[in-house]
Amino acid sequence: MPDFDPTAELKQVQVFKKLGRIRPYSQGRSQLDPYTAELLALHDSGARPADLQAWLKMPPRRLKVAHS
Repeated sequence: MPDFDPTAELKQVQVFKKLGRIRPYSQGRSQLDPYTAELLALHDSGARPADLQAWLKMPPRRLKVAHS
């Protein structure tokens, strides 16, 4: 068996775990941020959450969001 360095292996595991925790988008920014004014205006006009979800799904936005 080749030389086993537990300290080096532990560092590799920690780096691997840290990479898994990195979010694919910048913290604090949402895909919905550019549409805040439009979403609030639609909501004030009586749009239901399902209506807002459908509006976001339509081109040119094409965003898939959860109902919540």
